[in-house]
Amino acid sequence: RYNPFFLYGKWGSGKTHLLRAIENAIKKRHKEIKTLYIIGEEFYSDLVEAVRGRAFNKLKSYYQNYDVVMIDGIDVFLNKEFAQGVVMEFLDALCANNKQVIVTSELPPLRLPVIQDHFRSFYDGGLIVGIVAQKKKSSE
Repeated sequence: RYNPFFLYGKWGSGKTHLLRAIENAIKKRHKEIKTLYIIGEEFYSDLVEAVRGRAFNKLKSYYQNYDVVMIDGIDVFLNKEFAQGVVMEFLDALCANNKQVIVTSELPPLRLPVIQDHFRSFYDGGLIVGIVAQKKKSSE
């Protein structure tokens, strides 16, 4: 079990399809495991609302109800310094409670526009997989 599991690749490389396939396989083989799939923009919006409304712990508790949390497109909000600390606290809490974290990004961790070194080192402890889309053959 690699935690976090970090998938990266260019737009259109199949990251979302792979993430959904992982989710479907878990649901099929382990019906007792609760999974949550969320897109990066929605995840970030939830975090901002929770921090503004002083409901961060409530949001963390909600996510703790899931065994596997999949965030599709974590790179969409990492250029915001506010997000880095909040996201790190959030993801650290999930991993500390033995929750599997799977994220996707268009860039590998070392190329993400992050300021905090802890954010990069967090991903180094897991599995990082790059996805390369196959070139389509012409029909000629």
